[in-house]
Amino acid sequence: MKKVQRPIHEIIAELLSWYKHSGHSQAELSRLTKVNQSTVSRLLSPNTPRKHVTQALSKLCNYAKIDIYLTTTSNPASNKTLMDALESTWDGTPSHARRLAKIIRQLKSL
Repeated sequence: MKKVQRPIHEIIAELLSWYKHSGHSQAELSRLTKVNQSTVSRLLSPNTPRKHVTQALSKLCNYAKIDIYLTTTSNPASNKTLMDALESTWDGTPSHARRLAKIIRQLKSL
């Protein structure tokens, strides 16, 4: 199993939804998570741009029981979407398999 961080916009959307329904005030969250109240306010503002998970965001997510990471399997053959894409793309020849593999490896940085 491999842990991969979820996209930041998904984490924030889930946190905002949780907060909306939690009944907590920002002051309560600050006290309960030991995160400065102004930081809680900034993190719960839908207009604040975010690029990565900070320690403060991690604390809020931990309190809200929101997973920051996805657990993925390391066996690509168990991923139906990936296997369907390969099956519909590969022409069955070894040379085409090598070319597809090269393209996939080049996409690693995504």
